[in-house]
Amino acid sequence: MSKRTAAVLHSLQTLRQSRHSGRRFLPLTPYSTASSQEMVRRRSEEKLGCRRETSVGGNHTATRDHKTVTFDQPGLVEVSCVIHSSMRAKVLVVPNRYFATVAADGSFPPAGLTIAVLDGMKNLLGGLNALPSPPIAPGNPQTQAKIDLGRMLFLDKGLSNDHSISCASCHDPTMAYSDGLATGIGINHNQLKRRTPSLLNSAYNPAQFWDGRAKSLEEQVLVPILAEGEMGMPVAETLLARLQQVPKYRRGFREAFKREVNLLDFQRSIAAFERTLVTPDSAFDRYSAGDKQALTDPQKRGLILFVGKAACSQCHSGPNFTDNKFRSLGFLPGQKEDPDVGRFAISKSPADPGAFKTPSLRSVRLQSHFMHNGSFANLAEVIAFYDKGGGAGPKSNLLFKLHLTDAEQVDLLAFLNVLASQISEDFHSTT
Repeated sequence: MSKRTAAVLHSLQTLRQSRHSGRRFLPLTPYSTASSQEMVRRRSEEKLGCRRETSVGGNHTATRDHKTVTFDQPGLVEVSCVIHSSMRAKVLVVPNRYFATVAADGSFPPAGLTIAVLDGMKNLLGGLNALPSPPIAPGNPQTQAKIDLGRMLFLDKGLSNDHSISCASCHDPTMAYSDGLATGIGINHNQLKRRTPSLLNSAYNPAQFWDGRAKSLEEQVLVPILAEGEMGMPVAETLLARLQQVPKYRRGFREAFKREVNLLDFQRSIAAFERTLVTPDSAFDRYSAGDKQALTDPQKRGLILFVGKAACSQCHSGPNFTDNKFRSLGFLPGQKEDPDVGRFAISKSPADPGAFKTPSLRSVRLQSHFMHNGSFANLAEVIAFYDKGGGAGPKSNLLFKLHLTDAEQVDLLAFLNVLASQISEDFHSTT
């Protein structure tokens, strides 16, 4: 690799960590090696706005000036163009990865984000921010009576066919509303194939479960109750008949909904309780709100890595640290293939075999076991997996080797640990 190529690759890596006043940076965009240099140049020009159009008497004129330079690294391309007389822009393209502007004046950016620059930013990269109030489903406003009823139902083992487990058996409040196991266990000690996701901050998710099969918390409620290997209730009518026999539920439904026990209100009440399981007071939230002493320097270095070199915020973005999309990570440890097709079972899209929902990172410090099948026992193992570029086999093109140092991995872990907090009592009451 030539020094020039090495410099270009270093600049691209630096770019992914940087935002500078007066310079314009474009989002990192997937790029395929199948694209010709002409296509790369054309798409880059579109992103950069390299065509300057003016209207004179109804006639449109366009000005375009560009050049394309290739390097000895196969597929590495640099596209430069003139946007107008006082602004130039440059794009670096790496096959199967990304292209992005280097700087509006055509120069390579200076060193990446520093702690001082980070502390001065009003808006963090990746849309990372303090948690807002959770969205409320249409037709299901929060009330205290509804939340109290939902909590009571959540803890009731009578929701399972054999009265052996409740919702809280797998979503244990003492274990961040998960179960601490690699994969869940249903009735009759049935071993499930997926890890039990935490319910913390699930109110922000537009789709529930690892494969996104439920579009709301309300829709999610009945799925495990009626699943043969989970809570094993044979049909919804059996559940309804059982609920109708319990005096405290007859009273609770009348108080919360002004009507008799029914399945729709059953779903609404548990969903209302689950919407209170939010954690908006982490050290990160305080930092994002302006308390720059809320994070230590190692944690701030970890945040810089998170949005930069480690590229975590490409998927773990927004206030809940997830984009709620579905991706394959390649084969996980011990796998040569994965019989669990994930999102594909729902979408039937050829892009989705082995794809699972990006989970929130808000409560990771409070959990044990990670990934959809619980194949990693701790976060250090997860970071090491991503550092190697994910697993073998088909996987998202957002995965690539990160080349993190041991010290950087420690800093990244330090940042992940500040994302957890206790459930806010503010959301346990009517909102």
